[in-house]
Amino acid sequence: MKISNKLFISYLSFAAIILIPIGLFLYISAVTQVEVQIQSSLDEKANHIFDKMDRVLFERYSDLLTLSSDPIFQSSANLNTISKKLIGYRNQKKVYISLSYFDENCIKLVDTIGLGIGEKCQNSTWTKDVFSNLRVSNASDLFFDQNIQEKVIAFATPVLTKNGELKGAILALISIGNLRQILNGTLNTTENVKVDLVDRQLQLIDSNHIPNARSQFLLLRESDILNDANNFILSKTEEEGFLDFAGNGWLLYLQYPKAEALLPITTLRNQVIGYGIGIILFSLIVIRFVTNKTIQPLLKLKNAAAALGLGDLTSRVPVNSDDEIGDLSKSFNSMADDLKLSLETLESRNVELQKMDKLKDEFLSNTSHELKTPLNGIIGISDSLLDGAAGDLNLKLNQNLQMISVSGKRLANLVNDILDFSKLKNQELYVQQKAIDLRSLVSLVLLLSEHLLKGKKLHFENLIQEPSPIVLGDENRLQQIFLNLIGNAIKFSNEGSLIIAAKTNDSDMLEISIQDHGIGIPEDKFETIFKSFEQVDASISRDYGGTGLGLSISKKLIELHGGKIWLESTVGQGTTFYFTLPIAKDGEVISFEEKIELRNIQPSSEIEVPFYPELNASMVKILIVDDEEINLQVLDNHLSIAGYKVISAHNGEDALNIISREEIDLVLLDIMMPRLSGYDVCKKIRETHTHGSLPVILLTAKNIVSDLVYGFQCGANDYLTKPFHKEELLTRIKTHLEIANLNKSYARFVPNDYLKLLSKESITEVSLGDNVATDMTVVFSDIRSFTTLSETMSAQENFNFINAYFKRISPKVREYGGIIVKYVGDAIMSVFNSEVENCIDSVISQLNELKLYNVKRTSNKYLPIKTGYGIHSGYMMVGMIGETNRMQGDAFSDNVNLASRLEGLTKYYGIEILISSTVYSKIKHSEKYLTRFIDKVRVKGRKTPIEIYEIFNCDSHESIEAKINTKEKLYEAIDKYQKKDFTSAVEIFTELSERYPKDKVFSVYLERIETYLNEGIPDDWEGVYDMQQK
Repeated sequence: MKISNKLFISYLSFAAIILIPIGLFLYISAVTQVEVQIQSSLDEKANHIFDKMDRVLFERYSDLLTLSSDPIFQSSANLNTISKKLIGYRNQKKVYISLSYFDENCIKLVDTIGLGIGEKCQNSTWTKDVFSNLRVSNASDLFFDQNIQEKVIAFATPVLTKNGELKGAILALISIGNLRQILNGTLNTTENVKVDLVDRQLQLIDSNHIPNARSQFLLLRESDILNDANNFILSKTEEEGFLDFAGNGWLLYLQYPKAEALLPITTLRNQVIGYGIGIILFSLIVIRFVTNKTIQPLLKLKNAAAALGLGDLTSRVPVNSDDEIGDLSKSFNSMADDLKLSLETLESRNVELQKMDKLKDEFLSNTSHELKTPLNGIIGISDSLLDGAAGDLNLKLNQNLQMISVSGKRLANLVNDILDFSKLKNQELYVQQKAIDLRSLVSLVLLLSEHLLKGKKLHFENLIQEPSPIVLGDENRLQQIFLNLIGNAIKFSNEGSLIIAAKTNDSDMLEISIQDHGIGIPEDKFETIFKSFEQVDASISRDYGGTGLGLSISKKLIELHGGKIWLESTVGQGTTFYFTLPIAKDGEVISFEEKIELRNIQPSSEIEVPFYPELNASMVKILIVDDEEINLQVLDNHLSIAGYKVISAHNGEDALNIISREEIDLVLLDIMMPRLSGYDVCKKIRETHTHGSLPVILLTAKNIVSDLVYGFQCGANDYLTKPFHKEELLTRIKTHLEIANLNKSYARFVPNDYLKLLSKESITEVSLGDNVATDMTVVFSDIRSFTTLSETMSAQENFNFINAYFKRISPKVREYGGIIVKYVGDAIMSVFNSEVENCIDSVISQLNELKLYNVKRTSNKYLPIKTGYGIHSGYMMVGMIGETNRMQGDAFSDNVNLASRLEGLTKYYGIEILISSTVYSKIKHSEKYLTRFIDKVRVKGRKTPIEIYEIFNCDSHESIEAKINTKEKLYEAIDKYQKKDFTSAVEIFTELSERYPKDKVFSVYLERIETYLNEGIPDDWEGVYDMQQK
């Protein structure tokens, strides 16, 4: 876009940004002000209308009171006299449609217009007010009078004797027209205002716009009115009454059309918009003229830059001014001079770089050729020995020679790839094209590749049809292409089929496809994988290795044959490579049917690790982890001879699985492995094992200092670089095993979990006074009546009993992340530095384990063990106490003491698990646990009372059902108890105790209430019981 256009658009945007918000603001402000004024006016008129209405209604109210107090109605006057009185009163007031007199039975005796004489009145609001409640009914009834065919408002008053007894009633009816006159008189008839008067049930009394509103009672929905809020200004006013008349709760809705109210503002807005557009158009014409004059020098600068970009290094810009554009022109000319000089310098350096690159290629080529000589010797000698050149070989020697052969051939292939790459880059590689039988060639390559399938659920499908297509190509280079692509397909696939197919296209080319069901290639890597030294994943953790030359060489060889290569792939589903080769027209066809041979060499992945008999039952287990079979074989040879038991893993996942299910004493870990690198594996190991419990020695060819440091940061104990000396390896292994055995011995006294809590790696780092202070959950458990139980056993039996009990219970603490702080006789104190639910789950698991143990004890005629658990959560300190030569772990806090007190109360209440309200409030998944509130107590050593709860998941089925069924009644009884309503509480607790006598909680409350009733209740008692138990 031209600069002039940009300036033009910028000015237009700026004008719009400034003018539009200001205009909108002014318009919205004016609209708001007008709406507020009209709203206020409507509200004022509505209040004025209701004031007049209420005065009229009040006057009718006063009339009836005056009339009912007339002596005529108090005396025994005849009906004729009463009729004259009512007719005279109606004629005097001139507002009543009729006045009627009823006897005490609601029979109409007199009516000023003579309607309904002798008829009994119908039930209505006014009859209820007068005959039932003996009070005045003031406009409480509104109905359509069939006799006079008009809506009327009813006023009624009882006529009472001097003794206050009902003698009769007076009913007055006025027309709704009286109210309509007030509405019309207050509102200006020229105003287009909608008026709706409704009662408190939204029954329409009168309206100036709804048909039949004056002859029928319609129910008005307020939602209909509110739905028009966008089109009307609405006023809603409620009747307030007048003096003694409280009103009937009527509502008045006034609606004024917004379009009519805002008409002047809308007109002004349209005029402003018209003038504004005119001013903007005039300004745009001016700005267009100014910008054209300004940008002419910039256009010259643009043309000169374009010429420079096309290679005209002589392009310059005339400098005609001293302003910013003139300075820019000077800078451009200076840049052009510098660019010309830089390009001349770059050209000379490029010539030098080309010479250096050629020298590099020559060196690479010469070095690769030098490598092939010893490789040929290694491969030839090892193959000749395998063929029996030196006689029969034992199994171990045969396996080692096979590994030498396979490794040598892998290195030879790498050297060949490097040589081919060098030749292709220097355009020194040529192809000798002949007519080739494609199907037989593919069959040969598949046969040569069969050894790569070992250990994989893969199979080949050669779908090239007979008669075989004949292609034009170099037989050796075509084999190289197929070996590379099929080898990659096998490498990146573990199962499924590998399909080779071919079809002709419209040209003289044959399209060949190689399809696998492997890991797939991301679409953004389709181009880069054909570049030299490029791979899908070039990181240290790449799954499958390789140099990144294979596809690059194949692509260039295919292009040398006049074809092209491309691919389709979906990550996780597989890849299909396509390439084309020219179809041979004539010539002698080369077939490979009689040339198919395959050496029967066992691949490294299938070589069995030799068996070495165990030295003894406690032989050390060493895990060796490497993705190369030959490296595993070398380590196995060294370690087996040294007497260690060796377990092998080919990748990080297998290693972690072995560590999770077996007791491993030491790990030898390679760094460059598929999926998980050695660094990652080491980090995973350190999540579950400390340096002291499981030593890890890293083995790798990397010897850069940063790599060594990173290895130690990931958790390695030691580091050996390849190639290593056998003696050094065995010495380091022995040293780390001795340290690990020493740490395992210490761990029996200070567990590893305790070390983690103190942020220590080894027991040697622990000092007297080390501690950690944080929020934790503490558990106290104790065997009930152990003193009595121990007196029936000898000292040795007591030791055996305690150790058997701890052996079953303690693992359940560690299983849920708990730490046993100490054993105190038969008691266990443990802490959990995690969610309280882990702690509760651990306690439930301990009790379930104890149940199983009790089954065994009972079968052996021993008494079952009963335990209690107290759980509390809060701030506490855990650390090392004692003196320099004797230390042990312990925990200190008032919260620790409270957990101990709670455990003591379990026996008092006859329950197994007692938790504080703090623990109860931290439970996130309450549906997992069966709980009930027990008591609010003040334990020894604490001034603040606490609420305590029971968890009864481990109770018998009968006990659980009983506690669930009585929970609601228990809470009701406790509530009565805390409110000092002991009589009601005793009734409920007694009932519960009789139904479920095994639940000790009921009897505890009954005994406590009896004590209070006998000894009196403390003055400051608030439902809290002071516990004396420790």
